[in-house]
Amino acid sequence: MTNVLFPKDYFAALQQVPLNNRYADYSNSAAARAAQQRSVNRREYQAGDSRQSVDWRASARSQKLVVRPQQDAPTRGSVLCLDRSASFLLESEDRDFAQRRLALALGLRCLQSKAELTVVAGTQFCAFKSVAQSNALQDFLSELSTQPGADVNLELVPKSFSTDTLVLLGSPWSSHEGIAQASFFATRLRSLLLISERECNLPHQKLMLQHASAEEQLNVDWHASPPQSRFDSYVETQLKQLRQYGFDSASFACPPTADAVKLIKSSHEFLLH
Repeated sequence: MTNVLFPKDYFAALQQVPLNNRYADYSNSAAARAAQQRSVNRREYQAGDSRQSVDWRASARSQKLVVRPQQDAPTRGSVLCLDRSASFLLESEDRDFAQRRLALALGLRCLQSKAELTVVAGTQFCAFKSVAQSNALQDFLSELSTQPGADVNLELVPKSFSTDTLVLLGSPWSSHEGIAQASFFATRLRSLLLISERECNLPHQKLMLQHASAEEQLNVDWHASPPQSRFDSYVETQLKQLRQYGFDSASFACPPTADAVKLIKSSHEFLLH
């Protein structure tokens, strides 16, 4: 892994990945309408879907989330929450870089869709309203402290901010610290869900939770350990409660080490599904 935060191959890979159809800004041009129809034709129609313009931003990994007509969906935004706690930052420099690279990829996708973006990194907060602020987003992520700081504080997000996606970029615990960190993650997760429901006006929207990669899960004996089983049950209970509020939860993994091309492709797959 390169020790450069945003190497040239990162941006080269970003250019190679086509903009996700559900984030595309369709105009009245014949070419745009044809591209839109091709994207719609590739997706099976679910009961109740129309053959009108589809708001792909309303899609998520879950098969249960209904795709809504674009004209019925108000302007949306995304909140990216970066875990800058000790249990994350002390793991490795590569892991920190991977988190910030993925945050930039997801943030650029949001801005390219003409949606607003808010990034919360511990107690640091910044809002971006257009793709013209892409460089400002890169600068913000580049200048984040590598010293452990406070946990995500969603109270920094203005109550007036309209959003349909909350993405937590972090891991449940450090594989070096082991199972004991599970309870800390569970506490952070529960606080995150409660605060987001109260402060960010997220009911009837979706939460996307990034968790540890498969390798880390093996390191902490994900399935066999009784404490882990209790932790799984706890988190599942929180997610069930969240679904009762109208959220839809999805998860994806950000490996602790990955080259720029693989990272961009994985972020594209996350957005695509």
